[in-house]
Amino acid sequence: MSFIRGLRGAMVAGGIGADAAGDLAVVGTGDGLEVLRAVGAAYTADHSETIVVVPPSVHSSGGINAVRSGAAVLGRIARPLTIEERAEGIVEIPVFRLPSVFMINPAANVRQLTAEQATRIFRGEITNWQ
Repeated sequence: MSFIRGLRGAMVAGGIGADAAGDLAVVGTGDGLEVLRAVGAAYTADHSETIVVVPPSVHSSGGINAVRSGAAVLGRIARPLTIEERAEGIVEIPVFRLPSVFMINPAANVRQLTAEQATRIFRGEITNWQ
C-alpha cells in the first residue's frame, strides 16, 4: 500500500520503512515549499541519519506518479485524491492547510467569489464567470 500524506497540504508515502536512513525526497506540488523545507530541516536536525530533501515542484500529479511508480517514498499533493487513485491503494493524510488568496481583475466585474465557485473554476466546470 502506498500512502499520500496531505499537503493541502498532503504527502504521499510509499513502501519502505520510516526508519530507513539516507536522503528522503518529498516530491510534488509547489504549495507550501518553504514550510515543508523548514519541517524537513527540523526533522533532519533531530534525525541526522535521514536528510529530508524538498525539490522544486513537479505538481501534485508528479508526486502521485512518483510514489505510484516507486520512484519516491513521499509525495506532496495540493488536491484530494481521485477515486481511481484511492482504488490503487494510495492514501492521503492531510498534514496542514495552506491559506490561498484569489485576486480578481476589476475588469471581470466579479464582486464576490465563493469557495465552491473557485473549486468549480479549477475543475473546469466554470469557464466564463463574468
